[in-house]
Amino acid sequence: MDVPNELRWIGPIFGGIYLILWLTRGLTPFLAMTVFSIGIMMIVPQILVQVIVIVVFLIVAKRYRIASLIFFLSYFCSGISIQQPPIYYPGPEPPPPGVPLSPLSILMITPAMAAINIILFFQLSYLPTVAWLLFILILALLTPIISGLVVNNRIDAGRAILFYLIITVGWTFSVIPLYIYSGTMIILTPIPLGPLVALNTLSLIPSADIEPSEELSSN
Repeated sequence: MDVPNELRWIGPIFGGIYLILWLTRGLTPFLAMTVFSIGIMMIVPQILVQVIVIVVFLIVAKRYRIASLIFFLSYFCSGISIQQPPIYYPGPEPPPPGVPLSPLSILMITPAMAAINIILFFQLSYLPTVAWLLFILILALLTPIISGLVVNNRIDAGRAILFYLIITVGWTFSVIPLYIYSGTMIILTPIPLGPLVALNTLSLIPSADIEPSEELSSN
């Protein structure tokens, strides 16, 4: 995909902004994005099955390999990093529940986890949580769909960048509902790794060759 020169700076700028955002949170987002994501893939059987299916598709579908890789990063390695800093407890007895015992409590909500938890929360009829999980799941699915449309020459680079930016902004503002219910002691960091990678690899996505008959008919 040929990206106009005036649009090539958008991906690096947004990548730099999020890198600075993550660095201000320390190493926690990087740990959540790598160690926690890989660990949860190996521990939870349902997510491990999803990983195997995506990896097989990555190997088989050569034309959509980059789009599949973007889906992998959006679905398994993107999400919301939840950090609970340690609380100083000077008491001689064990701290009460809610005070983290470890130096740092790390959790990351990914769309892969959301796909499983939506069913559980539907059983509990907790609709606000279901809506939020469904929202981040839709963002993760839209990102590779845009890449697939680029592969098939359905949209140009300008529209693809616009859609990627909307998805990235959606990831960013998705932490607002969590802040409303989580309190002030929780640090939330959006990690839209999938759309950020898509923004910076748009020029590497191969576009389908247009047949001469199609080109003549379009004229």
